[in-house]
Amino acid sequence: MRRFSKTRRRRAAIYLGCLLTVVRLGLSADHLSAQVIRGTVVDAATDASLPAVFVVLVDAEGRDRLRYLADANGTFSFSAPSPGRYSLRIERLGVETYIHEDIEIGADQTVTLRVPMQVRPVVLDGLEVEGDQRCELSRDAGVETQRLWEEARKALVLANYTDSVAPYRYELVKYQRDLDPQSLAVRQEVRSRREVTAQQPITSRPPQVLADSGYVIVNSGENRFLAPDAAALLSDAFLQAHCIGLRAGFGEREGLLGLEFRPVRRRAGLADIEGVLWLDGQHLLLKWLEFRYTNLPGGLADVRSSHLGGRVEFTRLPEGTWIVSRWWIRMPVAVEYQEAFVQQRRVRLVSIAEEGGRVVSARRRSSGEVAFSEATGSIDGTVTYSRSAKRGTGVDAVLVVGFGRMEPVDSLGHFEVSGLPEGRYQLAYLRPELMGLDASHVVSEVEVARGQKVQVQIESPPRPWVLAAACGVSEWEDGTGVLLGSIVNAQTAEPTKDVEVVATWQRVREIDLSAGTVDGSVRTITAVVGPQGSFMFCAVPTDQTITVSARSELGHSVSREVALTSAEPVARVSINWRTR
Repeated sequence: MRRFSKTRRRRAAIYLGCLLTVVRLGLSADHLSAQVIRGTVVDAATDASLPAVFVVLVDAEGRDRLRYLADANGTFSFSAPSPGRYSLRIERLGVETYIHEDIEIGADQTVTLRVPMQVRPVVLDGLEVEGDQRCELSRDAGVETQRLWEEARKALVLANYTDSVAPYRYELVKYQRDLDPQSLAVRQEVRSRREVTAQQPITSRPPQVLADSGYVIVNSGENRFLAPDAAALLSDAFLQAHCIGLRAGFGEREGLLGLEFRPVRRRAGLADIEGVLWLDGQHLLLKWLEFRYTNLPGGLADVRSSHLGGRVEFTRLPEGTWIVSRWWIRMPVAVEYQEAFVQQRRVRLVSIAEEGGRVVSARRRSSGEVAFSEATGSIDGTVTYSRSAKRGTGVDAVLVVGFGRMEPVDSLGHFEVSGLPEGRYQLAYLRPELMGLDASHVVSEVEVARGQKVQVQIESPPRPWVLAAACGVSEWEDGTGVLLGSIVNAQTAEPTKDVEVVATWQRVREIDLSAGTVDGSVRTITAVVGPQGSFMFCAVPTDQTITVSARSELGHSVSREVALTSAEPVARVSINWRTR
């Protein structure tokens, strides 16, 4: 039998101990509790799922714990770090933020929610932008400034989130240029093209370091110019050091609203930045950031040029993510000289060094499909209406099926969808009175090419066609409609599906006015309740009261009455199920 030395026996004991530790850790990991909070965000008015909503899990102390960008069906899922009470902060661009409170979850418990979000567009009431010299500190800014900042903040958070989860593989073009300091003509350029997974073209130093050290670092006689990334702009350190005010757009920026920022005070020896976050004035979507350097160090303080600074352009992708699609930073190249007849050295700007780049394309890492293409196409369309498909009284829209892009149709029947990557798209025509039943009713297929605008003409489908397709029948019966509904547990707000839901109404066959009699019968139909507590009744009569009842095997029931009309043949009912 072979004998081992003391050293080898000691090594074997250490190895065995490590192995046992790993086994113990593995066993304990298998027994860790998992608290899952999942659900679907829906429009409280239509019960249709809301895509591209940003859901944040907030603990009982008000701290953000986890973030999730809901998918095209509005679904989200969190593994809560511990049992306890949580809330959800739900954000959507252009819409007021919604808070869903009091979610209790125990160890190893799964909570399923259907979250109805009130879709209230952000409106800037009485906004007057005069471009004056006011400098409102962010904490004390006016209501309208706060609202505009909130929309910019949502986009910046999503851009930061997109970088953190790295869902795309990017094809980038980066360059370094030598520019004429007056005309910005390119004197020389070095360009490179490459593919990367994580795209953070501008990654600044930590926000507090920027606040303490400034945006220009002098090292061994060379100046390093820094730019703020999304995290820096969102930080408390940045907001405490800069004023925020409103600014109107002119010229190239006509129709835009600006959030202007500039340093609260000049700090000796520290370079800073001032600039504007520009947002679309109609939809309040973030367009780009432009900034300039202030209080440059050393002799650069004497350099006078409006070209020094940078620009960062943001693009929203169809699934709700945001990327930086184009950027550049312009830095001074100066020389010292002795001015003739004056015993004084001066600094002259001889060139501008520009570093920048752009995203040529972004492909989804999961499928390889193109999510963004630099040369995007657009659809310019017109809607025609037949006598059987007249326009309703609400605001109609055209939906790009599967992408969540929806554009309004104006009073002349015109619509435009821009910024589409190359590919084939399906269009649906939406009318408010159909409550989303027409979202999957394709009326046209369009091929979009890079850099081109496609002209298309679609015909608004008659409502009976849409209703028949939604209910899976070949023909639609006149005088009937569709009743949509949902049933949730009143105590837990979770969807309830283990109940029977029936609709009942009086079916009239003959009326004898002289005798004062009505010959009829009671009609009852049963609906199948889906996993999210939703149900649908097809071909229920319009202009008549319908009784909807939810019943359990134990005999408990809840009833609601609802009526459809010929003008609005789709209605919705919600039942709060309260168990005994």
